[in-house]
Amino acid sequence: MTATLPPRALADPDAVNRPDAEYRRTRAYYMAADAVKCPTCRAGFGSACKSTGGGNSAFAPTHKARTARIAGWTDEQRHKFGDAVWRYQRPSWNAPSMPVEEIERFAAEAEAAAAPIPVKVEKRLTPKGVRLSELQAEEIERAAHGGGKTSASTAHFHGDHQHRQTINALRDKGILAEGSVSGDGYAREYTLTLFGWRVYRQHRLIIRRLSDAQIDAFMAEQGCEVSA
Repeated sequence: MTATLPPRALADPDAVNRPDAEYRRTRAYYMAADAVKCPTCRAGFGSACKSTGGGNSAFAPTHKARTARIAGWTDEQRHKFGDAVWRYQRPSWNAPSMPVEEIERFAAEAEAAAAPIPVKVEKRLTPKGVRLSELQAEEIERAAHGGGKTSASTAHFHGDHQHRQTINALRDKGILAEGSVSGDGYAREYTLTLFGWRVYRQHRLIIRRLSDAQIDAFMAEQGCEVSA
């Protein structure tokens, strides 16, 4: 047996007396989730969820993460914000659209009443788990064979830009440490970090040509902790 939702006044004072009043109340009740921001697709107030699978944008069923944010709402809250979303999405032809100030007020009230968006904890990079391209893996090998040292051109000759992109990506991942510009000004020095040496030892894309003793010797020269 379908439960009867408690009556409440809608935007139209005569709405409760219409034959479809129960349907409209039910629709507003289930539109309440659209009043809060979706943690998955970031859809805002009054906007339906969209697919996050890539390609062309397409509407999708309300994501579970969005529904979970209003799981603790009472029927009164669901009707209040669900009706506000219904009014925002389907304005009457003979009535003005919902004012921006009212939209912002409802959106702020809904966010305050909903559960906060969970904070995504970033996974700590590991030597085996860090994502590397073939070019990045080759650059790590080149640096290791050079005693933990490498460099990137500061000029604009053919191929320099691609090489700098590879070096910068490794720097941003904590594998290389940026040093000073060379004396002639045409290169910048980089050195393998402790994490970078661990990547060289453990990553599946790296072709190790150095023995453990050679690696330890190079690390000792740089002042890295050899036991790592």
